[in-house]
Amino acid sequence: MAIRSTDVTVEQAAKRASPSAILRQNPVIAVGSTLTLTRTVGTQ
Repeated sequence: MAIRSTDVTVEQAAKRASPSAILRQNPVIAVGSTLTLTRTVGTQ
């Protein structure tokens, strides 16, 4: 179950900020974070 440091950072950021807040700030980052988290879960 190897998680790259970038994925952990995204997870920590997602826990700190609510999805709606992220979406208001930058939809592209919100979508990219969601895809990264989904890919991480899928590879475990």
